Amino acid sequence: MIRSIIAACLSCFVIANGAANVGAADLTLKFSHEVPDTAIKGRTAIKFAEAVKKNSGGSIEIAIYPGGQLVAPKEEIRAAVRGQIDIIAPLINYYSSINPDWDIFYEPLLFDSVETAVQAIEGKLGDRLVDSLSNSGLVGLGFYVDGPFYVFTTDTKIVKPADLAGKKIRIPPSAPLESMLNKMGAHPIGMPASEVYLALQQGVIDGVVTTPTYAAPVKWSEVLHNMTTVIMAMGGYGAAISDVRWKKMSDEQKNIIKTSMDEAVAWNHQVALENISNSVATLASEGVEVTNLSADELKPWQDLAAQVYEKQSPEMQALIAKVKGD
Repeated sequence: MIRSIIAACLSCFVIANGAANVGAADLTLKFSHEVPDTAIKGRTAIKFAEAVKKNSGGSIEIAIYPGGQLVAPKEEIRAAVRGQIDIIAPLINYYSSINPDWDIFYEPLLFDSVETAVQAIEGKLGDRLVDSLSNSGLVGLGFYVDGPFYVFTTDTKIVKPADLAGKKIRIPPSAPLESMLNKMGAHPIGMPASEVYLALQQGVIDGVVTTPTYAAPVKWSEVLHNMTTVIMAMGGYGAAISDVRWKKMSDEQKNIIKTSMDEAVAWNHQVALENISNSVATLASEGVEVTNLSADELKPWQDLAAQVYEKQSPEMQALIAKVKGD
């Protein structure tokens, strides 16, 4: 009798435990990034997770951790190489320590328009940069488009480079951008994105070089009042997976991840230009004055950028010439 009761209880436990695991993923991958879910990278990450779930029939789950919950942006690459997190998509300039060519998109005023920058990302240059992550502890998966880096300030309309003289401007980590700001007489400041709003509000900094696609979702329009649409850099993100994790995955799982990332990247590129336009419109509707420069007004900016190019390595100078079609 006692044995029957025990057997019945064990049977109930097995059934209940099995029911609890119905549909549970066989593999869960942690995707860490620093932006809100509403930003283009956050939205692309969600598209990727949805594609993985669909293509794997639920056997692979992408657990997304936005807002830098797991690791700071500057630590993402090292954490992925060590296998502490699985998937990352840091700003492209963070990869320059692996391959200096990633800095090409941070050469100031290199692109005449957002469209030409997107074409470069979608073309052979973007593919080559993603592939270059191999043998570095990472496996490159794709290139997300974000938007152009414009000049934003709290209180001064910027038309001439000299208008930035003496101003403290937060920039993303980038040697070319830092050189450009120095040539304009500005003071480039490094600062985590999470600290920017308060720093602008308190007057610690006078402006930022950032993308409208980032500034709009995080409501920086509340503390920034001017935007000059000079393309200081082109923002994007390099999606990659830890090689530690990759080597433990089956060929079928790898194929699902690659196929799903291709779908997410295709969506990202499809909506990129519309997203940029919508973000600019949102900022303008919230009180940010948008300044578009004429060809004559752009000339002094271009002259300073040319001086920055002259200080780059011969390899980077050759790549700049190739992108410009010289």
